[in-house]
Amino acid sequence: MDRVRSLARDIAEDTDLRHTITTLCEPAQAPDLCLGAALVREHWDLDGAADTFVSVVHDSGASITRPVTMSIALGVGTSRTARSAALCLLTIDSGRGNTGTTL
Repeated sequence: MDRVRSLARDIAEDTDLRHTITTLCEPAQAPDLCLGAALVREHWDLDGAADTFVSVVHDSGASITRPVTMSIALGVGTSRTARSAALCLLTIDSGRGNTGTTL
């Protein structure tokens, strides 16, 4: 997992790839693709990543309110991808997003 995080950080730091990553976060993309791209985008654009996570949840037919709590995140049961997106929002809303900071 550390290798995956390291690669995501390397991709996020490459400003030439940011437009591509942002495009992969658009709702027209498959939900799993949006989720993965948003995890990378989170390193430099926390708000944009959060918007993508919300879209993944909403596009699954579920709703979500912010700030997200654990019970709200686990209550998203429309798909595994939507629940993962909700848990990512929980991480952001609790101040532990992929922003390059160490807790």
